[in-house]
Amino acid sequence: MYHLKIAFIFTNPSLSLFGSPITDCLFPYPLKISDLKCRIKELYSPDAGFPVTHPWHCEKRGDKRNAFWKYYLGIDPVKECPKVSESTSKSVANRCTEHFIPFHKSITHDVSVTWPDTPSNDKNVVSFEGYIYRHGLSLVATANIFGCNSIEELVLRARQFCYDSIFSLATDTSVKCSLTRLSGLLLAQLGKLCGITANHDCSMVAVSAFNAENIDTSTLPLNTDPDLQKALEAVTSWSASWQTDALPGLSTRSILMKKQKGNDLLYGTETGRAIWLPRLFTCSTEKNYALRWYYRNLVISTMHVMSLCCFAGIAGKAVPGNPSLRDYLDRVYNEIQLFKTGSKERYRSRSLEKLIADMCDM
Repeated sequence: MYHLKIAFIFTNPSLSLFGSPITDCLFPYPLKISDLKCRIKELYSPDAGFPVTHPWHCEKRGDKRNAFWKYYLGIDPVKECPKVSESTSKSVANRCTEHFIPFHKSITHDVSVTWPDTPSNDKNVVSFEGYIYRHGLSLVATANIFGCNSIEELVLRARQFCYDSIFSLATDTSVKCSLTRLSGLLLAQLGKLCGITANHDCSMVAVSAFNAENIDTSTLPLNTDPDLQKALEAVTSWSASWQTDALPGLSTRSILMKKQKGNDLLYGTETGRAIWLPRLFTCSTEKNYALRWYYRNLVISTMHVMSLCCFAGIAGKAVPGNPSLRDYLDRVYNEIQLFKTGSKERYRSRSLEKLIADMCDM
């Protein structure tokens, strides 16, 4: 049986918080550095009552959502603040405001999903997360697709998630829409929450991770299995004619990974990433926990760098004369450069370097 975890990342930059402050909303974004630090510290209090959380917070698994923010900040924001403490929360708040840390909003319960009958599977799990920056909004829509008998079936499921009208807002389940349409509705909902006007076109990138059970995938090297590469291409390039397209050279799609072994592959295009690590599948003697962790770090780091690049793309063309915007943009440019050069001060990944090369003219 095959399993696919796929996340679609939508990023919508905005200049609205660089104009007049907006206060008529549930969560006015704190524009002053002092107010931002205060809000970050307050979120460590269990009775804060805010409609957002820290991005490393997870309701189901405590505060260990993923390790990207720990790598990014250079400190562990969970261990630093196991309890409400003025000294430790101040330390985290200072580090957060030196970087670009978004607020997090779980919006899974705002969405209803009805999967098609074919291929049949009622165990698929989906989630939706919003990320709120001063420079815009991001949405991560994730599907865990289980129980498929072939990789081609996985691809069909992934394409259903991407293109079919299987979604509706929980407030009106009678109106079905596609993921693209839904993303616009959810981003507008997030914007209304915090006072951000999301009026620029979204950028979308998908990140996928393949897994398998009871299949000896280590005997399927990519260079001798065109059907496998066809599947990886299908969930990264999103071509409508993916079943008949000529495949590009494998080397043109391969992105170097840390600690790469054997048939490991990070497959990358401008619109997607796919992880194929057969040594971590269940037929292997190694457990696949590392696949889950690596996948989550790749998703969040991609979302984060996308948000910076998309904002730089619109802010760089804005009319000059706004000191607040100019200073913020200079910081964004510097941040992108650190990721681009693989600085030891930031989370390092060749995938991020390629993402910047594809999205930013720097």
